[in-house]
Amino acid sequence: MGLPTKGNNFWISLYVSPIFQNDLDFSIRYNRSISNEYISDGIGDRIKILLGNKFNLFQNAMTLKYHVSIDGYMNRKNGYSLTPIERYPVHQPELASLENMWVPSFTAICFVKNVEISYAMHHLTNIIDDYLNRSYSSNQIVFNKYYPSITRLASLAIKWNFYD
Repeated sequence: MGLPTKGNNFWISLYVSPIFQNDLDFSIRYNRSISNEYISDGIGDRIKILLGNKFNLFQNAMTLKYHVSIDGYMNRKNGYSLTPIERYPVHQPELASLENMWVPSFTAICFVKNVEISYAMHHLTNIIDDYLNRSYSSNQIVFNKYYPSITRLASLAIKWNFYD
């Protein structure tokens, strides 16, 4: 079976972010993808729930923001995937449904004058399992059979804004 010659991809999105007192951040994002004979990532429904807050420290000299979120990837199906070397789409004949995935994350951002330091941890379940010396083979994220599974990601970023 070759590449599709026709098809369509339809997206529906919803984003809700109510305003609360006390600097509370809360948002829900929902995306629905309906694909027919089209090369896509195979994720039918995506949802992201985010909860965070910010507060000041050291007599308002430093601001700390944090967010805890969970990303849901639901109604996933095999279809086409990209090979890692050629970047060519390959049809996967096993058109089975894949399990739903829920990926929790945490981000902390610190602002001091014109310096921003952020630390993010994605896929917290693997980090917690590793800390507790448990096996996390069931928590690995597998997008397609050509790429290795994704276990966790932690990143540290420093951004310095220069003002005139």
